[in-house]
Amino acid sequence: MISGTDFFTKLPSLNKDILLTSGKGIHGPQVSETAFLLMLALNRKYNANFKDRLQKKWVRWPSTLLHNKAVGILGVGVIGKEIARKCKVFGMEVFGIDIIQRKLDCVDAFYGPEDIVKVAKEVDYFVIVAPRTPQTEKLVDSKVISAMKPTAFLLNLGRGELVDEEALISALKSGKIAGAGLDTYWQEPLPKEHPFWKMKNVIVSPHFAGMSDIYVDQVLTIFEENLRRFVKGDRRNLINVVEW
Repeated sequence: MISGTDFFTKLPSLNKDILLTSGKGIHGPQVSETAFLLMLALNRKYNANFKDRLQKKWVRWPSTLLHNKAVGILGVGVIGKEIARKCKVFGMEVFGIDIIQRKLDCVDAFYGPEDIVKVAKEVDYFVIVAPRTPQTEKLVDSKVISAMKPTAFLLNLGRGELVDEEALISALKSGKIAGAGLDTYWQEPLPKEHPFWKMKNVIVSPHFAGMSDIYVDQVLTIFEENLRRFVKGDRRNLINVVEW
């Protein structure tokens, strides 16, 4: 049971009469923690630290802090809101980007997708947790990426298809942005020949942000309730019904 169901809904063999539900709403704790894992690792240059460790080299350097930095969160749903809440604990300024704008104590300013370039110019971390839809595919394009600060980092924990991958690779190679923490990609598993693997300013993780030690318990809460309603003949009030 997963949150993003685009993988299933685009299958030509899957009959649209099938009743499909999802695990939407359960991934806030684990994905938000992964976002901080990536931000802190990028700040602390953990890739370089780990390489030094393997070579038994004692090298130290001052690290960039999250404190007083600005973060832009693309997609302020359950996951985005939890990331925003944790960002405020770290003393960060939070900009939310979403088609639905609402008042949240953990978001300092809300913007619509039409202002994505404006937000990209201002933030130190651009975090993507929006779902894949026809409207969001390649939403983070060359214009957005080129607008980012040379000291800024891009994190994608949503779907790989939201990012223009060629534009991102170009920006990372040229130093137009400082680095990226990636958990989702256009092709998964990430091909062995893909340039992301060898980039010193990129952290590659195997689409594991939504996984956790409490995942089964989280899923069963939804599944058991949906099964109870389904057995009773209720087809209209299931939790997280996917709209085809």
